[in-house]
Amino acid sequence: MSNEPKHIFHILSEVVEGIGMKDDLVKVRLESIWTELYSDSIARSSKVKNFKDGCLTIESSSSTWRAEIRLRREKIMDEINEKYGSQIVKKMVIK
Repeated sequence: MSNEPKHIFHILSEVVEGIGMKDDLVKVRLESIWTELYSDSIARSSKVKNFKDGCLTIESSSSTWRAEIRLRREKIMDEINEKYGSQIVKKMVIK
């Protein structure tokens, strides 16, 4: 065991992963990113519903926006991943 100090972020990341809450933590960050990127349009009628094993589920109350999100799925995933800083979202489901 090393006596090197660890940054609190690394300690918390290990704890969250150890108790199986990593996807929950990612979901919270993705909710924030979703609102930040799409607050002027898409986010008003949709929200991040779930994130599990690289699959982001978006729920929309509008069939028009569901269709729009499906059409823009690849671009949206790229924008989210760029904002997140890694390729966290590998698949997107729209409900």
